[in-house]
Amino acid sequence: MVRQQKAPAAAATDTTLTVAEKPKSGVTEKEETAALSLDNIKQVDGKYYYVKEDGSYKTNFAVSVNGQLLYFGKDGALTSTSTHSFTPGTTNLVDAFSSHNRAYDSKKESFELVDGYLTPNSWYRPVTILENGEKWRVSTEKDFRPLLMAWWPDVDTQVAYLNTFSKHFNLNATYSTSQSQSELNAAAKTIQIKIEQEISAKKSTEWLRQAIESFVKEQDQWNTTTENYTLADHLQGGALLYVNNDKTPWANSDYRLLNRTPSNQDGSLNGTGRYLGGYEFLLANDVDNSNPSCAS
Repeated sequence: MVRQQKAPAAAATDTTLTVAEKPKSGVTEKEETAALSLDNIKQVDGKYYYVKEDGSYKTNFAVSVNGQLLYFGKDGALTSTSTHSFTPGTTNLVDAFSSHNRAYDSKKESFELVDGYLTPNSWYRPVTILENGEKWRVSTEKDFRPLLMAWWPDVDTQVAYLNTFSKHFNLNATYSTSQSQSELNAAAKTIQIKIEQEISAKKSTEWLRQAIESFVKEQDQWNTTTENYTLADHLQGGALLYVNNDKTPWANSDYRLLNRTPSNQDGSLNGTGRYLGGYEFLLANDVDNSNPSCAS
């Protein structure tokens, strides 16, 4: 299980995306209107920024607001999704494939979102489809493809994707992060061609959904491997711990102690048995459970 906190004013992507910029940088009127509808948007020198609770700018993320997709770039400034092509992580794929793989538009109907979030398992409608791996055609509203077919958060994930699907298609090829980006990009194109050929042959994308879901589960950044997961810790094997921060002094506490609950005020259980510590939240510790005023 991967535990996360949502931003209070709007939902943003789980997966960080980068973009390859094109000459035009202004936002559209619809994008501006959607941005201004958010409480935590700040305008500085004619640009719009998504301000986090600590006062810093949230960068490199996308958010859907009333059906309008907004993208905030590396510097945190709102940039037009109509003038950017999402690309895989730190790579540079401004070529024929990236042009064809760009999103059809920024409307929510063109993306599969979870509570407004783009996730590693999300699919989208590309502007064109490489039908049977041979010829590009304009996509229809039913033509969705996985984000991870064209965009990756980093080169490690891209390499893992290439190796997984090379094995799936029996291509007898193995890739590593030591290879040049051009080699990896060429391999991604080959995989995409194979994917489209299998979609045409099976007349279905269900097999691809299952393959992508399986791939995502195997990646450490999206599973419990990178977490200290243990069933002995809280109801669901772990919990978020609220900590003090100089930037939020009004929310700080002298009593933020892990695993302090009504039956565990001083670090020892008031009774016997493994579970007498009690659980108040599924995923988080209350900030002041050991505060004497709360204990009373």
